[in-house]
Amino acid sequence: MEMLARKLRTLRAERIVEVTPSGRQGRDPGDEAAGQGTLTRNWAIALPLAWAAIYATAVAVTPPPAHPNAPEPAIGVVLETLLLWAWTAMAIGVVGRRAMGAWASLAAGGVMLAQAITCPVIGHHESVGLWWFYELAGAAVLIALSLRAIPRRRTER
Repeated sequence: MEMLARKLRTLRAERIVEVTPSGRQGRDPGDEAAGQGTLTRNWAIALPLAWAAIYATAVAVTPPPAHPNAPEPAIGVVLETLLLWAWTAMAIGVVGRRAMGAWASLAAGGVMLAQAITCPVIGHHESVGLWWFYELAGAAVLIALSLRAIPRRRTER
């Protein structure tokens, strides 16, 4: 009995596993951190790369404005400012591998979708072409990737 008591005192905390009455092991302390909003390393790399590729190509294929010398519409300025704020929050979140990065990416995807919709509606561009559908699809892909990257809380069965 003395030997068992000595052995129990020398166990390190990371080797102790909680056992429930049903015999199943309890949650691992690492699971708790994942449920609290930690992005995986793959998502922390994939989200910024996806944004760089999709947004850069969307800007490259967008035609010039209908009236190049006209001032930028107010809604365009507001949406561009929101996009820059969302990108900043995404960068901070991704660098820290926090769920905030995926949520900010989701918000930025929504802003990009709003930009794509408002461009032809307010007359910034004269016509709708394949570039417009590319922007819509690109925003949808970025929104889907952001939703997929958001860490899920694990539920116990």
